[in-house]
Amino acid sequence: MGFRRENYVYVGVDLHKRFHVSVMVDSYGEPLGKPLTFENHLNAFPVWLAQVKRQAGDLGLIFGLEDVHGLGRHLAQYLQRSGCTVKFANAYLTKSERDEVHKTDRQDALAIARVTAKLVLHLPDANLDPLQWALLSLVQYRRGLVSEQTRVKNRLHYLLLQAWPGWEGFFAEPFDSKTELAFWELYPSAGCIQGVTVEALTAFLREQSHYALGRSRAERILAGDPAARPAEPYQQERDAVVRQSIRQLRALQGQLDEVREHLGRLVAEADYQLTDVPGIDVVLAAELIALVGDVTRFATVDKFLAYTGIAPVTLGSGGHESRFKSQFGRRELSALFHRIASTQLVVHRQMGVPRNPVAKAYYEKHLGDQAALPPGKQDRKRQKKALLSLMRVQAIRFYKLMKRQKLAAEASRAQEAAQPA
Repeated sequence: MGFRRENYVYVGVDLHKRFHVSVMVDSYGEPLGKPLTFENHLNAFPVWLAQVKRQAGDLGLIFGLEDVHGLGRHLAQYLQRSGCTVKFANAYLTKSERDEVHKTDRQDALAIARVTAKLVLHLPDANLDPLQWALLSLVQYRRGLVSEQTRVKNRLHYLLLQAWPGWEGFFAEPFDSKTELAFWELYPSAGCIQGVTVEALTAFLREQSHYALGRSRAERILAGDPAARPAEPYQQERDAVVRQSIRQLRALQGQLDEVREHLGRLVAEADYQLTDVPGIDVVLAAELIALVGDVTRFATVDKFLAYTGIAPVTLGSGGHESRFKSQFGRRELSALFHRIASTQLVVHRQMGVPRNPVAKAYYEKHLGDQAALPPGKQDRKRQKKALLSLMRVQAIRFYKLMKRQKLAAEASRAQEAAQPA
């Protein structure tokens, strides 16, 4: 006999740092029993599960969780070890079931339970792959470091704008190399360079940049006698903030480099070899693997596109139909494919060759007659539509590539297991 919805009850769990709240519904989404609140601790899980089983009676149990890689990971592990079915209920699916007027933990758990009951045949099982969990943890940590790095750079922009006339013309990327950071640390304001000769500054720049910068850059910095600008009161204290910010940037860059090394080792252990694709570095590959996980859980490419939020939505009435960009799906994946598509279009500054000529030609084809115009003169709506089409093509390409690599890796493991020891 096949799966019958009415033989199960569906338990939605709203996850929190200290306590979880669970609500049970039947196959029609009607609440059963009473909501249960229990601690987010391994010792509390058996007592709670026993209560859930008593309320369910002879019916089977299917659990729905929104987060299986963060606050709900330990609970999902315990339930799977106990022989229970655990479904991953995407937050974008449960949003439509939430009561926006009376938002409580019980209402959230009820929404998760109803989505689990309604879509039980379509929701994926909770994937607790430790490799994916480690990748996701590192990717999220790296995002925090990048955000902090951006805040520090913005602070430096403001401080140098007040302390250095014309500082933005000194370097192409003012905070992205050791030479530039060393310069700002030694000369955090225009007054600090007073008395410095062209020869002395040239020697400093050559030593720091390994002769990539020299006398012409030193003359540009000293042009107009920046030290002649009257010093602002308490400039010494602001100089201290600049120097501390420079040291903070160095520490953040060191942490980012270390995280990148860890990501490289984890990506090498995955079943996917995505770094062979032009324009895909270790960081992009790690993010894609962490967000997608096991790509074979998507039976078709259309389901994968719907999960990424790139699939178009069709709205029609009276014989007229229009297609719009989806507002659902996992937005992190949509943003990631936006970055991937944009990276494919990057043109080399000196050689003038695009990183991916095929992607560039596809993008220009969708631009039509706008492709002959400079980017600033092109129609913005046409640009967005062309980029969205390229994102969709890239998503299909990566789905097929990842699925082929995943199936090949599984077949290889099965073949090795079948061989006699």
